Formats: sequence, structure tokens, C-alpha cells
Amino acid sequence: MKNFILLFAPLIFSSCIFIDEGPAEFPAGDVIGYQPVYLENISEEITFVTTKPLVNPGKIYRYNRYLLVNELSQGVHVIDNNDPSNPTVLGFINIAGNVDIAMKGNFLIADHLGDLVTIDISDMNNPKEVDRVDDIYNRSGALPPAEGRYYECPDPLRSHLIRDWVLVPLTNPECYR
Repeated sequence: MKNFILLFAPLIFSSCIFIDEGPAEFPAGDVIGYQPVYLENISEEITFVTTKPLVNPGKIYRYNRYLLVNELSQGVHVIDNNDPSNPTVLGFINIAGNVDIAMKGNFLIADHLGDLVTIDISDMNNPKEVDRVDDIYNRSGALPPAEGRYYECPDPLRSHLIRDWVLVPLTNPECYR
């Protein structure tokens, strides 16, 4: 039994030595790594404004006589579809950072800069925020999508505005995941 323990002890203890926890030093020079893409020109206030062009549509919901069309990262287009052969664009609900929407009764539920907001749209010309759950998506801790790569450290004051990560050449990055 003593010989068995002596034979396998080095194997058991050596497995602890070779765990890779990332590079010991940061690279000198250029590497391919992740860079955050921030939302720009954002308003943190949810407002109803005149129409905007439909550029990057997402989900579409039918609510009573209206169509609600998500404009990715921007908000929701409101279209009066009372006459389907002649729909009328009424306006746009600015919801910065919005990617997904859902409906429950007279309420539009949407993500807004990492928060989850509920908006009463029973008066479509005057939508009102009625509830908010802060930082439900923990966007303030947003990290790049893959491990084992260098990345540009996010600006701590803007980390909740990270919309995406892109692979680009980086010079002397200071973060590694």
C-alpha cells in the first residue's frame, strides 16, 4: 500500500501545478482581441417622439389596432394599422439600448440600458413608464463573449452601454479573460 501511495502521489499533486490561469504578462505589441462597442448618443429618458426611419427592425407585436415594431438598440415604432391597406406611422418610443420587447395587456415590457421597464401604452400618444427593475441583465459587468483572449478594458462609466464586442487588432491590451 505504501508503494501505491508513493507511486501515484506525484501524479495527484502535479495536476495542481499545470492549471492555466492566463498569461503571466500582458503582451508587448499587437494582438487580436475584443473591443467593446458602446451605444452612442443615447438618452436615458423614455420618450414618445415623431417618427424615425425603420433601419434595423426586430420583433413586431400587434396591440389592438396598432403594430409595435422594435428598432434594435433604439426603441419601438408605433404604427396605426386600423386600415391595413394604409397603415399610418404615429411615432416612436425612444428606449435606448432596447433589443427585446414583450406585451402583457396594456403594458409594453422592454429592456432599457440593462434595466427591465414596464410602459403603460393604454394612451398610445402618451406612453408612461410605470415600473423598472434596475440592472436585471447585469450589463455593468459585461465581458467579451469568449475566454482565452485579450480585450480592451471597458470604460467603467460606460460599461452599462456596451452593445456588442468585436474582434480587432489591439495594441498592448491590459485585460484578459
